[in-house]
Amino acid sequence: MNAGTMELRVCDALRTHLTTWGGRGEGPGEFRNLVRVEIFPGDSIVAWEWPAKRMSVFDSQGNFVRTIPLARSLHDRYDLGPATVLRDGTILASQDPISVDPVVVELWDGDGELRNSLGTHPGSERHLMQSFTRMNFPKTFGRTLELGSWGELVVIGGTDRYEMKAFSTSGRLARIVRLDLERRTPTTAHLGAYVDDYVSRIASDSQTELFMQLLESVPVAEYLPAFSSIMSDAINHLWVEEYEAPGEERPGIIWTVFDPGGRVLGFVETPEQLEIYEIGRDYILGRAVSEELGVESVQVWPLERR
Repeated sequence: MNAGTMELRVCDALRTHLTTWGGRGEGPGEFRNLVRVEIFPGDSIVAWEWPAKRMSVFDSQGNFVRTIPLARSLHDRYDLGPATVLRDGTILASQDPISVDPVVVELWDGDGELRNSLGTHPGSERHLMQSFTRMNFPKTFGRTLELGSWGELVVIGGTDRYEMKAFSTSGRLARIVRLDLERRTPTTAHLGAYVDDYVSRIASDSQTELFMQLLESVPVAEYLPAFSSIMSDAINHLWVEEYEAPGEERPGIIWTVFDPGGRVLGFVETPEQLEIYEIGRDYILGRAVSEELGVESVQVWPLERR
């Protein structure tokens, strides 16, 4: 997916570019703000943009097949939009977890109509900055809401606790994954490292001073996050990205892997700069950006299971 040109670029297993689908525009199979592409039943793929007013389905040859109108999405950050697609074609939809609290989560069918509700869940913790033109800023070390697919299930969890709830497509709570970990209180060193990392990415000196003042006025969560993100692989294992506290960085990213029943299998370390898109049976597919030149590349890493 190329979000700059609004195109879907097709490559073979050796990463050779074969063809390009889609493009910038408002016609069928075109996009104005392409944000995601997923596998869809029937050897198809589905792609959508934000704000989400429709989803576009392409067949395996790149032919535009149909549009899925999203009647339940009113194209506003407070309304629902697709988050991901399950293997049976069920669409997982939610309000924007960054902007809304609590967050409504729903399951839609392949035509964009309501299938089941998964209720409401606490969204990301934010702080309204009255002195900064009412800027809505994330609470330091605050909770975020993570959600995604896990085989035929939907998994939802807030990062303030190491607990993820898995729901079936009928809306029933199927299982809970939970680890009893010691909750850690943020230290002065954690906060200092967090602020240093944040302002190091700001180019302007004047902006640096402004954001230093802003960060100093933002409330700090009572505890560090319990985890960072969740995703699943091709054989229904749940991968939970372990939280890395500022100032305690490791060379790579550590994932705890759970089997389909929710039991811990072990740990996997992935490269720090690799943004993972897909975990197959024996590979990990992702995108990396070189620190020296800032060049993006799609990478495939081998995955050995034991």
